[in-house]
Amino acid sequence: MLARRRMRVLSILAAVAATAFSASEASAQAIGPLSPPEPSAGMSSPGAFGFGIVLSLFGVGGLGAGGYFFHAGGGACDGIDGSSVPSQAQIDACTTGTIEQVGGVVGLVAGGAFSIAGISLVIAGAIPGDPPTRPRMSFDVGPDRAGVRISF
Repeated sequence: MLARRRMRVLSILAAVAATAFSASEASAQAIGPLSPPEPSAGMSSPGAFGFGIVLSLFGVGGLGAGGYFFHAGGGACDGIDGSSVPSQAQIDACTTGTIEQVGGVVGLVAGGAFSIAGISLVIAGAIPGDPPTRPRMSFDVGPDRAGVRISF
């Protein structure tokens, strides 16, 4: 009984496969031969695309470094009380923390500017450009004139 059932399942699968194969063959004949894809224009400027990626990486690095230094300098002046004279160590720690925070802000601003410039260059470089045209030269000769026109 099990052998008969297995044979029946196999015959049904073979029939389905044969039907699917003949249907795909018929549709391929109806479509006709495949035509090659149209050539695309490609990137308008691969150099700008690559330079944009480099600028974006520098920008992300600047954002990361700026965020680190801004966070590292935070809270350095919290230990100084306004009612007493701070020690030299507290003054030095507060000065260092302030310098780190200023450097962090500079890093964040510069990193953001580099990132924006890099992303803009990536987008501008990746936009498909016009297909390249061949240079043309034409001559114009008349009774009172002569000229050459070059277009590229």
